Amino acid sequence: MAEAAAVSSAQLQGRAESAESAVLQMKDKARSKMQQLTESANARIAALDAELRAASLALTTRVSELKGLRAQAVEAAQGAGGASERAGVLAAELSVVRAALAAALAAAAERAE
Repeated sequence: MAEAAAVSSAQLQGRAESAESAVLQMKDKARSKMQQLTESANARIAALDAELRAASLALTTRVSELKGLRAQAVEAAQGAGGASERAGVLAAELSVVRAALAAALAAAAERAE
């Protein structure tokens, strides 16, 4: 019976060592997989960060371009407003000249009669 107990104890010890070895192998595989996943995630984060920085730079550039276009449009509108005022003054002057010409023609017609 002592031999059976010794064999059982040896078998149990062997099984325990085998199970411990299997657990260690599984832990090593899990660590390796976690390392791979971490490296992959870090690479993806770096790529997305680079994309975000590029998009931010493009957006900043576009905003600057739009501000420049808006300034040009305001300047053109102000120029058009000035041109409109000048056109109004010229139209008034033309009306005065026409009135003076009409008066001169009327006076000439009276003298001719």
